[in-house]
Amino acid sequence: MNAPRKSNPRRAAGLSLVELLIALSISVWLLTAVMVALDASFHAYATAAESASTQSSSRLVMQRVMTMIRSSTLHDAYDPGDASVTLDQPANPPVQCVGIQMIDTQGQLIRLWWAANASYGDADLGDMYYKAGANATQPILESVRIQRTDANDPYLFTLASRSSDGGLLLSRATMDLTVEPGADATLALESAQGVSSAVRLVASAMPRRNLE
Repeated sequence: MNAPRKSNPRRAAGLSLVELLIALSISVWLLTAVMVALDASFHAYATAAESASTQSSSRLVMQRVMTMIRSSTLHDAYDPGDASVTLDQPANPPVQCVGIQMIDTQGQLIRLWWAANASYGDADLGDMYYKAGANATQPILESVRIQRTDANDPYLFTLASRSSDGGLLLSRATMDLTVEPGADATLALESAQGVSSAVRLVASAMPRRNLE
């Protein structure tokens, strides 16, 4: 009588080298796609946050300057590098200048102006400054791009005047403010710094006390 045959043990299933390479390729492709999507998402978030920060700070400064012009008196053009800059006759074109000075409701001399900042590496890019009376000069807005007249002179304010018994009075002040993004970025992710568009704001104000 023949002995019963022993069954061969089942061979363990496994991946061949080709199957392993295919699996690794798919994994790498999926991880790459996920990383690209995450990077694009973070980049878009940083750009949006940077743009919102620039717009917020620019609008705040613009609103504050317009309020000061409306509530103050004895306005005049101001240029720290040219003492001869002043209001012109109403028959002449409005004066375009880098700054404005005025007397506030407390009788204090207020000066606001733009000055170039060599660290930006751009002659049209600088900062906006504020000085009240004898107090120290304070920067109030960074990365401000100046406008240029037809004669290539920089300006931030356009000042129109009217005649009065006491001389020339400011009738309207227009501020043309362009701010480049990125100067006040606060995000840990800085990959989007400077990518968003510049913010440009234009506003005018008429001094209330000059209308009386």
